[in-house]
Amino acid sequence: MSKAIFLKLAKRISIGLATLITLLILCILSIPYIFEKEVNDKVKSFANAHINGELNYTKVRLTFFDQFPLLTASMDDVLLKGAQPFKKDTLLAAKQVSFGVDLMSLLKSKIIIDKFIVNQGKINILVDSLGNANYNIYKSTPTDSTKTKDNSESSALAFQLIRFENTNLHYEDQSIPLWIDAKDLDYEGKGDLMSNIFDLNTRAKIAAFSFSFDNELYVDKKSIDANLLTRINTDNLSFVFERNDIKINQLPVRFRGLLSFISHGYHLDFKLKSQESTLSELLSLVPNSYASWIKDLSVKGTSEVFVNLIGDYIVDNNEMPDLSLGLTINNGYLAYKQSGNPLTDWNAKLRIDLPALNLHSLKVDLHQFDFKLASGYFNAKGQIAGLHPVTVHADMQSDLDLGTLHSSLQFPGFSFGGRWNL
Repeated sequence: MSKAIFLKLAKRISIGLATLITLLILCILSIPYIFEKEVNDKVKSFANAHINGELNYTKVRLTFFDQFPLLTASMDDVLLKGAQPFKKDTLLAAKQVSFGVDLMSLLKSKIIIDKFIVNQGKINILVDSLGNANYNIYKSTPTDSTKTKDNSESSALAFQLIRFENTNLHYEDQSIPLWIDAKDLDYEGKGDLMSNIFDLNTRAKIAAFSFSFDNELYVDKKSIDANLLTRINTDNLSFVFERNDIKINQLPVRFRGLLSFISHGYHLDFKLKSQESTLSELLSLVPNSYASWIKDLSVKGTSEVFVNLIGDYIVDNNEMPDLSLGLTINNGYLAYKQSGNPLTDWNAKLRIDLPALNLHSLKVDLHQFDFKLASGYFNAKGQIAGLHPVTVHADMQSDLDLGTLHSSLQFPGFSFGGRWNL
């Protein structure tokens, strides 16, 4: 074969391959448009057949580019209402909700969804005083209790990832009563979420987290940065929090625990403990109204905090878990704006127990509360038991110049002076 014929043949083959590749790319890119109506119809039919809520959205868009090779179905301007008695209340609103769809499942009777992503969302979870929840929107069917050997055939979902981007979360349970607010939540959970038992790896950041229990605000707009590993068992509805490292504002804590659903309630075994923390990190948890004061406070020393919540929560039987918490401060040092008379040698050890969350069973054990100030000092220890009546045992000694104490700390909202001998 001559060189000219070979070059001519090679040129034609190259043109043919380029044309074939171009046609193949065009075919792949056109698949979303071919299946767009079918996906839209299947999403609506799936929602209508499986939920007791009202789902609305403007349109479904399909693309390969977001999570290739998965086909991404994105619903814009999503609004999902909750179940009774919250049918008029929003459960989920989002600028966009996206699903990673297994393309081959479109040719079958069920769609397999690998990823679920919410962008710029608002999640509003509500539970009334009787325990009715707005998230109970899934319609159970007689086949739900029937297990098949092939999970891929028996389930329309196969989640591997759930992500919330720039989302606000509100949880309110009037039966406890408790509410939680999480502003600007970025959350990503990975795992075989449709298996009966699986590990969920979680990364979460919250710009402002608030927590209220029994109408008392315990955490007010604190930032959260968390890496969590949770073992989830869907057969017995239990959650084992195995490895959970959390940073609340500047304070690093470690969380371990168990949450399991039992008849008419929950079993709780939560243990939270700070780890190798400084006193400055602990003071970062003070209410926001004192934040500007903390900025001008010189702080030294170490601290340790623990919180345990263990027991059954059953509203019908009026059963509540036991709460215990403790605080330890070692070699504390405080001085406002580099005061010439700092508070030094601050050592404290406190434990509070609240069996069955009953204030009448309150126990406070102050093992130690000591500090020095200039040539003065304060020492205290004691116990408190009950509420009505209350029993107090105390041993306190002090010799303090209160004017010096006020000058050293300048605690906002307080003004005092004189000498305190006790």
